[in-house]
Formats: sequence, C-alpha cells, structure tokens
Amino acid sequence: MYDLKDESQNKQILLLKNIKLRINMRMYVAAFALLITASTAFAQGSGTAADPWQIGSTTASAVTATLSAGTLTISGTGAMKNFIAASSAEAPWYSVRASITRIVINSGVTNIGNAAFQNTKEFRLLFPQL
Repeated sequence: MYDLKDESQNKQILLLKNIKLRINMRMYVAAFALLITASTAFAQGSGTAADPWQIGSTTASAVTATLSAGTLTISGTGAMKNFIAASSAEAPWYSVRASITRIVINSGVTNIGNAAFQNTKEFRLLFPQL
C-alpha cells in the first residue's frame, strides 16, 4: 500500500507515471511514422506518363495509372489494388477526381479495385474490345 502522505512514495509514483507516459508517447510517434510511411508508399508515382501511379494488387508496378487531359488510363497486367476512400489508402487520383472526365481500362487489367472511382462524377468509362 502507498501512503499518500509519504513524499518519497509520491515521487516514485510520479516518476513511474512519467516513464509510462514517455513510453506511450514513443509508441504513438512510432505508429504515426509507420502510418506516414505506409501512406506515401501506397501511392507511388505522380500519375504522369514518365512516372505513373503504381496500383497493382500483388506487384505494385504490374498495374499503373496515368492522368492526362482529363483521361485516367489504367494499364498493365493483373488486378488493381483495393482502395479506401478518405483515408491514407485512397486512390492516388482521389484529390484530382473532379478533373477526370474519362476513364480507360486497357486490356490486361483483370480487376478494378474497391473504391477506385469513389466520388468521381460524370465520366465516360471505356473498356478494351474483346
């Protein structure tokens, strides 16, 4: 039992609480750093032809996306990764979705990721001829 009148015990309790607070803060900082790293790694590329967004599900570079003159073009081989709107895992074009007027899905793309075009309005969707 602790005697709250004992000043040395109070100092020990405060010291233990301070150590616990520091440990918790370090854990939060580490978790935040990991989240920032994950969110920047999630949207590789800038969306240009020279530096396309890498959005493949299994291998990021297997499926890419570019945005030029209002046309979002999805190319590559395999499935597109799933996205989560309004989060660090949103589609990399989410912030410029209002400028998208046309979406082209090239042959070889086998799956469109969840929430890939969420909140994108008034666009034409073009698929390759089979």
